[in-house]
Amino acid sequence: MESDNRRKKIADAIGAVSTEFKDFDQEVQAIRDEIAALHKGFRDELTKQGLPPGGKDREAKKKAFDEAVVALEEYRKLCIQWEENLAAC
Repeated sequence: MESDNRRKKIADAIGAVSTEFKDFDQEVQAIRDEIAALHKGFRDELTKQGLPPGGKDREAKKKAFDEAVVALEEYRKLCIQWEENLAAC
């Protein structure tokens, strides 16, 4: 009789743990869903602001922008040299 009582307590404890795991899993899934929704909303907002939706597109545009900055600096240096040469004449 005592062993039946002990088995029932163990079975009840296992059932309670199983219920807790299910509840925890549901909470984790709800958090995942919320994060996914926030992520999508953030991406949509960036797209509305004119950022390209693809990561490769953003990287290509950033690289092109960086190259343009370097080219602009070179252009400005050449303009200064040009003006100095004209002034020397």
